[in-house]
Amino acid sequence: MKKITNKIAIMMVFAGLLSGCTKFLDQTPNGVLSSDQVKEPERLLTATYAALGNDHYDVPFSLWPYGTVRSDDAYKGGSGPQDIQTFHFLEVSNNVTTNFAEVDKLWFQLYVAISRANTTIKTIQEMNNFDGKEGKLAEAKFLRGTSILCSKRFLNMYPTLMKMCQ
Repeated sequence: MKKITNKIAIMMVFAGLLSGCTKFLDQTPNGVLSSDQVKEPERLLTATYAALGNDHYDVPFSLWPYGTVRSDDAYKGGSGPQDIQTFHFLEVSNNVTTNFAEVDKLWFQLYVAISRANTTIKTIQEMNNFDGKEGKLAEAKFLRGTSILCSKRFLNMYPTLMKMCQ
């Protein structure tokens, strides 16, 4: 009798869990726009340019911490070794590990920048002719190339494009 009661209770719990998810799964996410919602090339291009300015002092888009400090052409500075400790380790070439968060954040920011540029390129290509279409397309491709070049220079790798935007 106890086994049957346990089985019924477990089945009721699963039935409740499975039926309670439909509203949650059908919601549209906040803060995310699809290419159908944004068809203005100026706004898409602005979002693509914004990726260039999204760097932070601990994840800059310059060669300063990744090249100049490592090659001994500059000093990290700061209040001591604990001030952005990862850059201190890069400067003294000691305790350098593959799991530094700053390098992972840089990879993520460059990936987002390339993704924004690809979305902009795809949307502009799908639109009918408008004034300055070729110029805006060229700007988006240049920004994508800039991000790919940065990821190649900083990390010696770049995100592979599975579906190429022409």
